[in-house]
Amino acid sequence: FDRAQRPLGKGATAAVYRGTYRGQDCAVKVFHESTAAIANILEREVHMMANVQHTSLLCVLAACTDWRKQLLVVAELMAGGALSDRLLSKPRLAVAQRVSIALDVAQGLHHLHQLGVIHRDVKPQNILLQQADGCAKLADFGLARTITTICRIDTPVEVDYYRHGGILPAVLRNFLKEQK
Repeated sequence: FDRAQRPLGKGATAAVYRGTYRGQDCAVKVFHESTAAIANILEREVHMMANVQHTSLLCVLAACTDWRKQLLVVAELMAGGALSDRLLSKPRLAVAQRVSIALDVAQGLHHLHQLGVIHRDVKPQNILLQQADGCAKLADFGLARTITTICRIDTPVEVDYYRHGGILPAVLRNFLKEQK
């Protein structure tokens, strides 16, 4: 990838550039800082994304450091960009496109939830669009956690945490208690 080119996107912790990996176009996420804390977050994110593969979740191809010791994540390129940018552009998305994007994201979230993973950062900036077919994929698993890391329950509980569209209040209360 070429750092001289304009980034596809920038966030608080990284910038994303267009690149090539093993002969295919890709996105290269370059972290602004390469501290041990960032490396731990990256390791968790890459591990999480590698274990939750789905057509509605961004596919990570590789993770490494460059010659400057900067941390990099190589992922599939979503040439349509972020939903946040598309929402601000003209013409507006047609209703059918909006429904299709919502369904893609819902399928990705459903898959994550079946695996006991909570994304925790669903927002238009983390929903990427494929230019050719308009499909949407959920990206950025830096804040994602498994249910076991969010709530430690000593006895097994048969509960569908997502049946009503959210985590049960008791789970949130337990989580908040553990954070104190």
